[in-house]
Amino acid sequence: MGALSACAALAHCPEARPEARLRRPLINDPADDILHALMQVIQPTPKPATVNGRPFDSDPAARGTPCPQAGFSKSIFQWMAVLLCMGAWWLRMVDSDSPARDFWTMRQYSSAMIARQLYYDMLPSVPEWKQEVLQGGRRWHAEPPIMEYLASRIFRLQGRESFWPFRLITASGWVLGGWFLFLILRRLLGAPGALAGLAFFLFVPFGITTSVALHADPLMIMGLLASTWAILRYCDHLTGRHLVFAGLLSGVGLVFKPGPVVFLMGTTFGLCLLAVTGWNRKIIGRSVIFAILTVLPSFLVNLWAVQRGLYQPGYQLSTYWSPHLLGTLYFWRGWLGRVIDVLTVPGLLLAVAGVFGVRTRLAWAVLAGWGGGYLLQSLLCSYTTPSHDYWHMHVIPMAALCIGALVAAVFKQVGTQRFGAWGLWGTLLVAMVASGVVFRLRDIQHAKRRGHSAEYIRMADAIGQATNHSANTILLDYDYSAALKYFAWIDGKPWPWTGQMVSEQALGNDTGMSGELVWHTLELDAHERYERFYADRQPEYFVICRLMGELDLQPGLRSLLADCPLVVQTPRYAVYDLRHWHAP
Repeated sequence: MGALSACAALAHCPEARPEARLRRPLINDPADDILHALMQVIQPTPKPATVNGRPFDSDPAARGTPCPQAGFSKSIFQWMAVLLCMGAWWLRMVDSDSPARDFWTMRQYSSAMIARQLYYDMLPSVPEWKQEVLQGGRRWHAEPPIMEYLASRIFRLQGRESFWPFRLITASGWVLGGWFLFLILRRLLGAPGALAGLAFFLFVPFGITTSVALHADPLMIMGLLASTWAILRYCDHLTGRHLVFAGLLSGVGLVFKPGPVVFLMGTTFGLCLLAVTGWNRKIIGRSVIFAILTVLPSFLVNLWAVQRGLYQPGYQLSTYWSPHLLGTLYFWRGWLGRVIDVLTVPGLLLAVAGVFGVRTRLAWAVLAGWGGGYLLQSLLCSYTTPSHDYWHMHVIPMAALCIGALVAAVFKQVGTQRFGAWGLWGTLLVAMVASGVVFRLRDIQHAKRRGHSAEYIRMADAIGQATNHSANTILLDYDYSAALKYFAWIDGKPWPWTGQMVSEQALGNDTGMSGELVWHTLELDAHERYERFYADRQPEYFVICRLMGELDLQPGLRSLLADCPLVVQTPRYAVYDLRHWHAP
């Protein structure tokens, strides 16, 4: 009887109730957790009975986890998510070996040239002229060439260059990020909302476009979502081992593309921890540990690159910061326009409506963490915010969370047993998947019908032969001549086109950090531009491709080249020989 009385008293004790335990700090000092992490691996402490990784007596609503959905088993939703991921991956691999086109080709062909250089470095013998051309691909641009290295290894296995290895990597990274997103949303919203959010993430048109492009940003989004998943696991199991795991996984994700995405990781960690434990001084220590583990891998990789002359730290970031744009209508209107480009108008409207469906503290913490980091990035990188759509890829998982929350709120309002709710849910899934499939297939068909890629490749090949594949040229073509360099097997310094110079002048970026003139300053005529920025290189050829009208648009350009021998000229391109020419 004494034991029964004690149990009854314990049951009525406020400190013994699950909700009371959840309000108390759930871990010891972070330093102690780190010191005892290895001991936990060697001799784990007994764990309480759990359901799906959580204490069986915990209150789902208090932890921010919706109660399980009735009607469908958990495995059915999981298999549906697997099918969505497989279909999305297949859709991206259709026509995967076609040349990059239309989407920021400067970025894409820069990556292709780095992979080419890494591939030819593996070959036992390379012609001398190719070695000279490949020298330009030995420097990193804005991130470690992980994607390029993996692609070059596939080149080595198949014995030639191609484009499909890049898309295999980026498409797989995006779909894997989608799986992490599904796990995150299932944890926060329940299975129906998670599946709706996953469908939006995988099949929104911009997500398809960017995840078949040759750049590292899809891997960056995968890293962000893997980091958030690990953070939520840490919130479920507040131990030193899970803290180390979350920090290191975030660090690995950051290596793919070091930069402002670290803001999203940091704010998400801090707000999620605050939502679970409430404010206490230990949050500061845990956040410091997380920050060190997150930044350390990228710091070490970039330090290694700087020591070998492969990377110039701060060069890219210095071009992103243009604070004078914050006070212009161009900045704010461009920001909204780029978000609409990424989400589409229906996607943006659904996401805004879904904000009101976010109910739990932990879901709000994730959304606020992503949103706060994205806001900080957009304000700091004010040059790219109004103009670079792929800098807004972070809003896709944010919108997916909101759309999932909207679905979850509808089910909560009408009940999971109502046929109409499931019908609306199924219609939304089908509409999102169908829109992505139609967009992708029409894009492929339209590109093949135009045939621009094949025509451009033939033109670039002719230019390469006309210049003897020179590594010392002046190149006037769109997108800093990156595609021309790749297909023509040439290298050189780009010459600015009029549209580029006018745009940079309008943005106030036509001078250097100290007000000095730069190579794309509009006020310079062709003669002065050549003497300031090109003459010391003693270029061998001047190539104009697709921009023949620049001869009349740019002051002095036609007269500059008037005395140069013309190697070849067509309505689309011209090659001038500068080897025996002296500027007037």
